[in-house]
Amino acid sequence: MLKLFGEILGNLKRRPATIDVPFEKIEVEEIYRGLEFLDIDKCIGCGACALDCPAAAIEMVEFKEVNRKLPIFIIGRCVFCAQCEDTCPYEAIKMTREVPKPFFSFEEDKMKIVPKELRPLEKRPQPKPLPPPPPAKG
Repeated sequence: MLKLFGEILGNLKRRPATIDVPFEKIEVEEIYRGLEFLDIDKCIGCGACALDCPAAAIEMVEFKEVNRKLPIFIIGRCVFCAQCEDTCPYEAIKMTREVPKPFFSFEEDKMKIVPKELRPLEKRPQPKPLPPPPPAKG
C-alpha cells in the first residue's frame, strides 16, 4: 500500500503523457507521412494515383476551373502509405508532415482534401456516396 501511495505522488510531479489535441501542436519525426499535397500545375489528371491506392482513398473529380479531373483525398480512408506519391508519374503528389485534424463525424465531405485553389467543396460535383453498411446480425 505504501509503495502504491509513493507511485501516485511520483506521478503527480510528471507531465501528462498525452497532449491536448487539437489545441497543442504535435511534433512529428522527419520521416512522418502526413496529409497529401497536390500540385495542380503538375497534375494532368491521369488517375494513376486513384487506381493504385490500396485503401481506395482517392477519387477523381472533374473541375471546370482547370478543365480536367483531379484527385480528391479522403483522409477517413487513407492509410498514409504514400503509394500515390510513388505512383504519380509527374510528381504532383507529395506527402507532407501535416498531422490530420481529428474529426468527430464520418460525413464524407468533411474528410476530403481538395486542393486549396479549388475550394469550397460545397460547389463541386460530388462523387457517388458509399452504400449503406449491411444490417447488423442478431
